[in-house]
Amino acid sequence: QALACAYYGIFAGLMVGYGVIFLAVTRKLWRVRAYWTAIAIAAATSVLLVAPFFLPYLSMQRDEGFRRTIDDAVRYSATAASYLASPAHAHQWLFRMARGLGWRSGEVLFPGMLLVTLGVIGIGLVLWRPSAAPAAHGDDRETALLYGSLGLLAFWASFGPAAGLYTLMFRAIPLFTFLRAPSRFGLVTAFALAILSALAIARLTSGRKQAGLIAAVLAAAGLAELNVLPFPWERALPVPAGYAMLAKMPKAPMAEFPFYGERTAFPLHAQYMVLSAAHWQPLVNGYSDHIPQDFRDAAAVLDSFPSTDAFNVLRQRRVRYIGIHWNMFGARAGEIRRRLEPFSRHLRPLAADADMTLYEVLSFP
Repeated sequence: QALACAYYGIFAGLMVGYGVIFLAVTRKLWRVRAYWTAIAIAAATSVLLVAPFFLPYLSMQRDEGFRRTIDDAVRYSATAASYLASPAHAHQWLFRMARGLGWRSGEVLFPGMLLVTLGVIGIGLVLWRPSAAPAAHGDDRETALLYGSLGLLAFWASFGPAAGLYTLMFRAIPLFTFLRAPSRFGLVTAFALAILSALAIARLTSGRKQAGLIAAVLAAAGLAELNVLPFPWERALPVPAGYAMLAKMPKAPMAEFPFYGERTAFPLHAQYMVLSAAHWQPLVNGYSDHIPQDFRDAAAVLDSFPSTDAFNVLRQRRVRYIGIHWNMFGARAGEIRRRLEPFSRHLRPLAADADMTLYEVLSFP
């Protein structure tokens, strides 16, 4: 949670900071004390609100030496193919083109033909509008320049270190190193296009009796273009019946097995985190953007469960509850049951069904 809050808080702060500088330049507010006073008050308020979530992140950095390098961002950078990739049915021809350009598995950043078209029309109408354009639209130029430039800068930054801008910000902006995935700047590009599209629609419908109809048709066209139905919903994980009893037990550390010990399998621990919402016991299992070294070391040993070494690790973490998901072991379930027998006197079954057995640890070997 601290990682996510820090990540998106800084991401939003970059956009707000750019807007502050942009308006200071375009409105000549550099020397207006009231402007900077208001900005300072807003910044202080933001820091106070974010601090409770951000401080744990700084603590993790200090205690564990967690650092990101610019090389970490390379694998999460956008490519030209990323901006052609889309899951929509109407864009399958573009998706095939993206694969031809080398897209294999990564960001899907194509915002849609309608959004791109309206965005270009919007900035064109505002910046080069005919002299007879309604005066009511006079402030649109500043809006178009702000979001147009923001979208272009985000597009540039999304290509990561190789494009240069990301490297410059990485070295010059405090805390920018938290932003590991440059490709996510592509979302800001889509956001900027949406604002410019709104300007286009406002101009195209201004003074027209059919304005509501035009807007409805454009909305329907956008939904049709981006349609991905039927959406491939995943079934929710079944909650083991034994968790109802576990939820009533005293709070104590719990370990769930199989305990995935290889780095490529670490994300599978997330299923235990989801299921923990049924009992709220603290877990030895876990998965996050940052994986501490002590977890990596312990995972390699716990992957051998049931074993004396694995029980030694559980003792170090004062584990009281053990959940063994037989169905997740698959063909190895019988082997795990046989290997567990020498340790059975140390365990008290709390609940069991065909898929899982929940134990309380009475002692350690």
